[in-house]
Amino acid sequence: MAERQQSRERASGEGNGFALGFSQATEAVDKLCAVVNQATSAIKDLTQVSEEWVQQAQGRAHDVAKQLGQQSDWATGKITETVEHNPMASLVVAFVLGFFMASLIKR
Repeated sequence: MAERQQSRERASGEGNGFALGFSQATEAVDKLCAVVNQATSAIKDLTQVSEEWVQQAQGRAHDVAKQLGQQSDWATGKITETVEHNPMASLVVAFVLGFFMASLIKR
């Protein structure tokens, strides 16, 4: 009779702590899955935020490049206009700038 009780305890996991260990392991795995799910969710959120940030940065960079291009066109137009209206003064300014740059390069 005692042997039957012991064999039932072994089969059901009672008596040797197997059931308790198994339930603890199951609980630990469930907790680990919850942590993994939270981490996955956080990574997805960070990815989405970073993609939005990159798109905004690209938009801003495009706008700045467009403005710089417009300013460059304006400055080129002004310089061209000045040279056309004052060719001698433009030659003097170019000579002075060339002389100044040459003196800097020699140093």
